[in-house]
Amino acid sequence: MKSTLKFLAVSSLFVLLAACGTTLTGGGAQENAAAQQAILGEIDAAFAASAAEDNVDLSSVSLGLTTQSVDPFIVIRRTNMHRSHKLLTLTVDMTATPPTATAEVQLNITGTAELWQVLPDQPRAHNKVGEKPIDMVGTATITAEKGDDGWHITSVDHTALSQGDFAADITSWSYSPDPLVPGSDANLATIALDEPDTSDEFLLVLRGRRFHPRSIPNDNGTDPDPTANDDEYNGYIRVGADADEGRHLGFITALNYTRTTDLTSDGNGGYLYPYTDTFLPVVVLVGASQ
Repeated sequence: MKSTLKFLAVSSLFVLLAACGTTLTGGGAQENAAAQQAILGEIDAAFAASAAEDNVDLSSVSLGLTTQSVDPFIVIRRTNMHRSHKLLTLTVDMTATPPTATAEVQLNITGTAELWQVLPDQPRAHNKVGEKPIDMVGTATITAEKGDDGWHITSVDHTALSQGDFAADITSWSYSPDPLVPGSDANLATIALDEPDTSDEFLLVLRGRRFHPRSIPNDNGTDPDPTANDDEYNGYIRVGADADEGRHLGFITALNYTRTTDLTSDGNGGYLYPYTDTFLPVVVLVGASQ
């Protein structure tokens, strides 16, 4: 009876993996399942970390543009957020040294960007003035390797999710030191954008399960940004003192604050400029705890 159940379980697993386009070289269904779980688990962890931003009002004050704080301005409040993934293909090569797994995964982000007005004499958002749908989809190719303690991601391609004609392209990014230092406030992220319009203002965040912003990356020439208005943003990131050593998946978001808060009508019941954001999966290396 036990042998029959084991056979059925393994057979079912083969069917499941075949349905998502799985290719296997030199291994078995259990290795496929372990690699798949490791890769999708990293995405889930990075999604959960990104969700920490959903309850934060995003405003010009976040960008350091304090001049707008004395006048009525708009904050963005994201609600009804839903993040999901779908495994498209998985290729596992157990003959490689070390064994490798490559997964193509579809990523989806949906929700609502509520626009709230803030008045000079009231510290909190006063009234809702509109909302814009969030709907982003893209694919990521994630590679993992098998070590003595299981599968761990090693890299991800730079296919970004984006929405809106005025979304920025993230042309490059880097961090120092490499690897990042757990428990340190001195880790630095540098993110370069190709901005469709130089007058637009972007709110950037780099966040993952083991790291989060200590300061919002800026391009205004103040610490830690060396040169203002060169489309290269710099900000400090905090890595938890208990962060696991190794590579971790995270996301860079580059929200076009100017366009998203623009309420100009498109004449058809919508807005001329929709919610405008870029969402890029990245991998960072964290060093050993001190």
